[in-house]
Order: sequence, then C-alpha cells, then structure tokens
Amino acid sequence: MPNDRTGHVSWTPWEFDYAVSDSEGLSVLNGSFLGVPVFGKLSLPVIRVKYAVDEGGIAIDPHSSGPFAIAFGAGPFADQIKWNLGGDHGLQRISNRKNEYVGYAEMNINNVYWFEISVYARIGAYHLNQCWFFSHLGSILPRIWSKGLHTNIDHTHHAYWRFDFDIDGPANNTVFVKDGNNWFHYPRECNDIKSHYANPQWLVWNQQTHNGAWVIPGPNDGSPDAFSGIDVGVRLYHPSEEANPWPFGTGGLGFHEGEPTLEKDVVLWYVAHLFHRADEGADHWHGAGPTITLKLGGNR
Repeated sequence: MPNDRTGHVSWTPWEFDYAVSDSEGLSVLNGSFLGVPVFGKLSLPVIRVKYAVDEGGIAIDPHSSGPFAIAFGAGPFADQIKWNLGGDHGLQRISNRKNEYVGYAEMNINNVYWFEISVYARIGAYHLNQCWFFSHLGSILPRIWSKGLHTNIDHTHHAYWRFDFDIDGPANNTVFVKDGNNWFHYPRECNDIKSHYANPQWLVWNQQTHNGAWVIPGPNDGSPDAFSGIDVGVRLYHPSEEANPWPFGTGGLGFHEGEPTLEKDVVLWYVAHLFHRADEGADHWHGAGPTITLKLGGNR
C-alpha cells in the first residue's frame, strides 16, 4: 500500500478502491463482496464540533479555582480530513502501519479475519484516526477516534458518514428501519432519530435481488442534541451532491427536498455523537461508529 491518495484493495472476498479527497476523509469506493456490488462510495464528509460555550463566551470550570478555572468558548467547527501531508492540519504518518499516510493491517479476532485501512490526521488541537474494517464474513466497521481539546470545555464531535450503497447496482434500492418486529420503509427523503424506535436497525435493500446491507448503531454513538438533531438521513442520489457532499459549513445536513426514495439510487447518512468531557483531558481517546452487515439472498 503506497503513500498515494488513491488505490485499489483486493482482499478476498472484498474488492474496492480507496481515496483521500479534500472533503470526505478516507473514502472507500466501488466495493463488492464475493462479486456482488455493495457500495458506490462510503465516506466521512464532516465532523461537526460543538462546544458547550461558543467562541466569544466564557465558561467557569466548577472543578478548578484561580485563573485556570476560566476557559474561553470555541467553535462551532466543521472539521474535514483532507489530503494535506504533515503539520498540525494534515495527515500524519502512522507509526504502527509501516509509517504510511494510508495504513493497512490484517488481523484475526476470534477466528474472524479483518482488513483495516486507515488514516491519522491532525486538525489543530485534535487528533483523528479514521478507519474502515472489513471482515471475511461480510461486515464493515466505519470508525472514528478523536482526542484533543481546543479549549477546556465539554464538547461533542458529530461525525457524519455518507453511505452510498449500490446493492447489485444503484437502482432498486430502498431504505427500511426495523423497530422490534415491525418494518417501515422511507418512501421519500427524510431525517430520523434512534429514539423513535426500540433497538432500531436500518437496512438498504434491493427489492429485486433480495440482497442488502444492515446499518446497526454502535454502543458509543450517542444521541442527537439541539446542534445536531438527527441520527440518519435518507436522500436520493444526485451526482452534484456527491461532487460537493458538504456545502453546509457548520450547519446541519441539507439536500432535503422530499424526493421519492422507493426503489431508487439512495444515500443513507449516519451520524454518531461523540461526547468529550473536558475533565477527561486532552489525551483521552473516544470513538464511535456503526456496524454494517451484508444480507445476501433470502428474506429480510
């Protein structure tokens, strides 16, 4: 795996390309499993960061006294992992991944074989480790880890993944949500939150071939708040939105025009909410991400 910003991975039973763009972090593209097309592009266009006190405000730390009890507010921010090399606003060489900018590893965990591809970035005070893990059984683990403090105030990193699944091609894909034993599909573009359901799981399903991909929330993915109020967004695919996937700055997810999404080329946005308590310190890593599990053939 060279230090190139693009490349191809052939790791049986997976085939996919990768790219580090100027706005979507480490993306994986054109992916297939056992020869079945699975995704067009999976990426991380933005991490929205909201401190408890915005820039210009002042917070008092109840656990401290003296001059160090005062912290000035910050943000909000819209952080993006980009192909800048080195420095305090760029990709870092990964020491335990052969000192590469795009690292990889293979591992066996409880007789499940995994392939990892990752980048490690600095954005000012923040350290970000973005990874994709692929298993030989057909699972994908998108992960983001973060540490660092821009200022000594509690804050949340809201990570927005863009999942452009193309199950057996881009057409005939529908997004379902499973609520206990009940199923619902999204006939039009919409936003949704986990708390509407009991143990929700989302499924992108090809109605013709009966192949699909589950998206299962992770245990550390947090909950929406007033700044970032959604867990998922269902959108109809548009090439212009892929070319510029995050034109919203520090604002929330747009592209919501109520377009039909039943048996279409659809995009599922998934949001994790990583809360970081300031008293944990700047060196405390915290991470999140869902589990994607393929469902090939048969009933839902």
